Amino acid sequence: MAQVFTVEQPRVDLECPPGVQVPGPASLDLLKYLFSIRGKSVLDLGCGAGLFAIASAKLGAAEVWATDADRAAVDATRRNAERNGVDVIAKLGELFEAVDGRTFDLIISMPNADSYEAILRQAPEYLDRGGELLTCFPVLDETPRFESLLRERFRFRQLPETRVDPRHETPLRSYLAMKL
Repeated sequence: MAQVFTVEQPRVDLECPPGVQVPGPASLDLLKYLFSIRGKSVLDLGCGAGLFAIASAKLGAAEVWATDADRAAVDATRRNAERNGVDVIAKLGELFEAVDGRTFDLIISMPNADSYEAILRQAPEYLDRGGELLTCFPVLDETPRFESLLRERFRFRQLPETRVDPRHETPLRSYLAMKL
């Protein structure tokens, strides 16, 4: 049975079917950094049920894409966009393959552990000049290496400490990074 999840600011109602993760506290923390996106192009990379894509559309983004490697997540995002009355282009694909050749003003991603490095290396190719990457990852032994990758490709700042998601045992750290 699907879980229904609601966020109040902006109002987003999501249905999360079995197998599609319900957004946790870290997603809600990252959501509050979606500002000044009116008229911009946005990519929700690894969209899950589509929280960031739908919130971006509701906040006035000009064009919103959502991608995920899981068919159930892409289908949920499409249904949730319709449910919330917004236009989102949802595509199936690993990392950036579904947006081949496109660039965005903002990429939002809450990647899994296997994807951090690939996303940090590839994201600049998919960002417009001055484009930003909004991301969050667990504080691990590899954190200095991830921050080094960020430093090579972006001007970035660590955002205030993110609430720990009960599904993770380690604290989470969020970043807003601007393409160099």
